[in-house]
Amino acid sequence: MMNIIAILFALALDRFTEVSAKFRCFQWFRCYIHLLQQKVFSKMKLHPFVGMVVILLPVILVVGLLQLLLFQFWWGVLGWVFNFALLFYCLGNTCLRRELSHYFEAVAKGDYAGAYLSLNLSSQAPVNDPQTLRKEVVKQIFIKGNRQIFVFLFWFVLLGGVGVMLYRLFLELLTMVREPDSLYAAQQNKVEYCVQVMDWVPVRLVGVGFALAGSFMGSFTHWLRMLVAVPSANDQILIETGLHALNYSGVEVLPEQAEIEAVDLVERVLTLFLVIIALLTLSMWLG
Repeated sequence: MMNIIAILFALALDRFTEVSAKFRCFQWFRCYIHLLQQKVFSKMKLHPFVGMVVILLPVILVVGLLQLLLFQFWWGVLGWVFNFALLFYCLGNTCLRRELSHYFEAVAKGDYAGAYLSLNLSSQAPVNDPQTLRKEVVKQIFIKGNRQIFVFLFWFVLLGGVGVMLYRLFLELLTMVREPDSLYAAQQNKVEYCVQVMDWVPVRLVGVGFALAGSFMGSFTHWLRMLVAVPSANDQILIETGLHALNYSGVEVLPEQAEIEAVDLVERVLTLFLVIIALLTLSMWLG
């Protein structure tokens, strides 16, 4: 019961306040890695996966021990507060409509170059081709919805604060190794693989959620076909099931409201997931 309350509070706080922008700062993690680089990595050569364990294990052990300890006091209330704080701290931007507000404003003005720049896309979609840009944005909405919301909820339900902190640290590592002139650029494939592994189950759940919240048959058929695909296919599963759910698969010219419909689909799946989590929690509580 406490998990669903923590999730609802964290989502509401993120969506209806501006606290998250000031609260979520992971500069400490960069300083921590820099310290390890000076004290450990510069003196010995470690296997990339061993290096990641050296980086992540101390943080996760501290979080896990605190979580375990705090649940022993005040009937677990302190543990619940700790988990809620970690969930809110680690979540990505859960309001995709707000995140895309500058994009929508630029598109309304016909400023496609400005719309493109507002998204910080890694892909090189032509800014003078609104259709290509629209398709890219729709795909990114599905991917962002999963990585900024659903994966965190999955690991929170499964492991509590430890799960969301572990996933957030992997995302921070991924951001670091992708930076130009990064000292850890050689580890990018390994970090990406770890993130994809943590994404694997949530992606399948979101894919079936797209089918249930949209056009079922086409989306579910594609979901079944890619159910046991390798982790590197995660983004493609989200894109294809999402497009099928909106009946956009194979459509050359997407309607002007395509991006809004994609956001609405993600919102419907989030509502569906919250209802399912609440029902499962209630059944366990009553049982």
